[in-house]
Amino acid sequence: MAATTTIAVSVPVDLAEAVRAAAGGNVSAFAVKAFREAVMRDSLAKLHAAGYTGPGEDLQEFADEATDR
Repeated sequence: MAATTTIAVSVPVDLAEAVRAAAGGNVSAFAVKAFREAVMRDSLAKLHAAGYTGPGEDLQEFADEATDR
């Protein structure tokens, strides 16, 4: 298991209630999944903006070049 840390976030009451209901009792796991998905979407958007069009290229090399910009 990866090391963990605690963070605090402030959200509107209605959103907190919806998250608790959707999380099925494990808000931390729900949040981790949501954070990972958001980071992945942002990373893919950056690759797309940098011109990556698909797996025909060496993804690792392209990702390294994109982060150097």
